[in-house]
Amino acid sequence: MGTFSKDISDILESNFSELVFGTNLFISHEPDMPNECVTIYDTGGNIDQEIDPTNNFTKHPEVQLRVRNVSYEDAYLQLETLIKYLKTIYNLEINDNYYGAIIQNTEIISLGKDNRERFRLVCNLTSTREESCDS
Repeated sequence: MGTFSKDISDILESNFSELVFGTNLFISHEPDMPNECVTIYDTGGNIDQEIDPTNNFTKHPEVQLRVRNVSYEDAYLQLETLIKYLKTIYNLEINDNYYGAIIQNTEIISLGKDNRERFRLVCNLTSTREESCDS
């Protein structure tokens, strides 16, 4: 089964050569360095379970993408590029999970600067994920 954040991380690392997990792409924890990085957080979602629990059920996981950069414009452009790419995904199977479309839930939101004067921008995304109760 795994997490939506791990699946998104794998998708981004496979399609953006400049993103390397553990170097400038992280899950659930944004380290102090490097100055420019992408962090993915699982932020919830909901479950639609059918009456028969032995059937597949659908989850609606949600993640928040956070981009940090010393340049506001570069952070915005990078986050916008990642969002545009993820929104093209439809009917994808990755890490034993099957996803429908990835949908943008929010506009890009500025969290302001951190204590080192780096800009932080975020956006929330959701999808549908089908999985078996056996997973």
